Amino acid sequence: MKKTIIILLTVLAVILLAIATLGLIIATQPAQEPQAPTEYSFTKAVCTEGNFCQDVVVACKNKQTVSVTPIQGAFAQFSPKWQDPRTQEQKDKECE
Repeated sequence: MKKTIIILLTVLAVILLAIATLGLIIATQPAQEPQAPTEYSFTKAVCTEGNFCQDVVVACKNKQTVSVTPIQGAFAQFSPKWQDPRTQEQKDKECE
C-alpha cells in the first residue's frame, strides 16, 4: 500500500511538473502581431471637374493597385455649384 501511494504521488508530481513546464513555454512565447491582408479592395468615387462622379472598386495586392473597376449604375451628376466634401487625401486614396 505504501508503495502504491509513493508511485501515485510520483506520477502526480511528474504530471504537475509537465503542466507547469508547458505553461511556462506557452507564456514565454512572443505574441505574434496580426498581419495585414495582402489582397483587399475598397470603393471610392472618382469625380471629374464637371462634377460627374463614378463609384469604382479599387483592388489591391501587396500595397499595389491591381485594378480600378467602375461599378455599373453607381454614378451621379452634381450641379455646377456642388463641391466635393471629401479631403484631398480621401479623394486620392490608393492601396496602402
